[in-house]
Order: sequence, then C-alpha cells, then structure tokens
Amino acid sequence: MVILAAIILFIIKIIAWFLTSSLAILTDAMESIVNIVAAFLGFYSLNLSAKPKDADHPYGHGKVEFLSAGVEGSLVIMAGFYIIYKAVQSFFILIRLPNWISEFSWLPLPLLSILLLAKFLSRPVKEIIHCN
Repeated sequence: MVILAAIILFIIKIIAWFLTSSLAILTDAMESIVNIVAAFLGFYSLNLSAKPKDADHPYGHGKVEFLSAGVEGSLVIMAGFYIIYKAVQSFFILIRLPNWISEFSWLPLPLLSILLLAKFLSRPVKEIIHCN
C-alpha cells in the first residue's frame, strides 16, 4: 500500500514537472523514484536474506542486504549528480516558463485546498483539546 502511494505521488510529481519545468519538482521526483526502487530492492533483499543456508551459500544469504544497501546508495549518488547537472544547465540556459504560469488566475486553487485541508484537520485537534 505504501509503495502504491509512493508511485502515485511520483506520477503526480512528474506531471507537475512537465507542466512547470521546475527543477525543485524534478529534484523531488528523482528522490521519489529512488525511494520506490529502494523499497522494492529492500523487500526483495529481506526475503532473499531470510532464506536458510544451502549448498551454494553455506553461510546463508544475509550478505544480499549489504549489496542492496550499496545499490541504494549508488542510486542516491546518481540522482544527485543528475540534479547537479540539471541545476548547472538551468543556471546557464534560459528556460522559458509556459504562459499559464505567468498568469495568476490559478493561484486561488492551491490556497483554497490548503484552507480546506486546515479546516478538515483542525476538527480532530479541537476534539482532542476539549476531551482533556
């Protein structure tokens, strides 16, 4: 369930990046994909390391967790280098924003969603405060 939520969030971030060309959103999307791959790799390595020792692996399969951690660290480093590359590139190359970003007609939508979320979340807090 958590991985499904992470995948949906990654897709939303990629769509937002395509719409805005924002390096900050790209950075967040890169971090999300590293988390998704690391989660799959972590689940796989835990299942594999839980296997009992056999003829080919007389000391067990526990070392696979170290390999998994190495791959995850390499993914983080590769994402970091890509983000640095894009940051330097965007510093020297002018990126034109889409016309709809320069218009402020869309601004009330996130503000309204934040207001509704705050109103929705404040109700349980008030109930907790009044219970004591």
